[in-house]
Amino acid sequence: MHKDSTRSPFQPSMTMTLVESRQKRLTMLCALYFAQGVPWGFMETTMVNYLKAEGVGLGEVAKLSSLILLPWTFKIIWAPLMDTFTIRSMGRRRSWIIGAQLLMAATLVGILFVPDVTTDYKLLGIMFFIHNIFASMQDVATDALAVDVLPAPEQGRANGMMWASKLLGFGGGGLFFAQVIAHSGIEMAVYFQIGILAAIVIPQFTNAADDANESGVKSQLQTLRSQIELYRAQNAGIDPASLAGSGDWGTLITTGYLSGPPNNPMTSNNGVAAAPSATVGWVWAQAYWNASGTYTADATKPFQLFAVDASGAVYDEYQ
Repeated sequence: MHKDSTRSPFQPSMTMTLVESRQKRLTMLCALYFAQGVPWGFMETTMVNYLKAEGVGLGEVAKLSSLILLPWTFKIIWAPLMDTFTIRSMGRRRSWIIGAQLLMAATLVGILFVPDVTTDYKLLGIMFFIHNIFASMQDVATDALAVDVLPAPEQGRANGMMWASKLLGFGGGGLFFAQVIAHSGIEMAVYFQIGILAAIVIPQFTNAADDANESGVKSQLQTLRSQIELYRAQNAGIDPASLAGSGDWGTLITTGYLSGPPNNPMTSNNGVAAAPSATVGWVWAQAYWNASGTYTADATKPFQLFAVDASGAVYDEYQ
């Protein structure tokens, strides 16, 4: 199936979650590792060599390098915290990834307030240390996300791609920012890094709501279908009359199978209709998904409940 802006309302939505889209999950995971590598290359390669060239002693440079690496020993702390505390509406890992990414950017901004990095290298080291605390946090959250969304056969290749992205950020960032500092100064190099981190984190805010809505509607659709089947089983195979009649949930609510009208999070609507549209949340129709993945009306099939996506099309639960 291919996305088409002129598609029929009977064609499915193509919005896909990380679990469902191989391209989406690999792109996201590689981008997050790249976001770790870029500042790492800037700090460990570009800035260390810059300070050496400016006459900072090897002992001080070595201390700075140790401050960059030391926070990565904190990774053992982050995992239990992430499993205990999370914002479920954003997904198990996304709130930690977004938070860490924002704080990584904030510590880069802090570098701009170091008066002179060649003399205030201790303050610079503190900024590097704090930045890598949050970078290590982002690393653990990204690894946890990878475990959650990657199928077992894909994990080895994905791990290789993620590390390649990190090393690309490290090597490419170190080389690129050396040129930026030579021509435009440290401030411009920091601005570039903040822009890169922002470009990676902003889409996550957008996707968080979409993924949460998709997860919610799938779970809700499964529950509603189970309640409809239970009603049928306990009422001689008869369908809930109000779904086809008045287009509401009255029968299931008054008989105790539902506590209230279920709201579709993708359309913010609980209405039921025989055909999909942006003004309803659910479709009650004699239809099915055929072998090619197309929603197909068929009067020989039993009535079934389908969800509607934000565009007014039938939501493709099998994408």
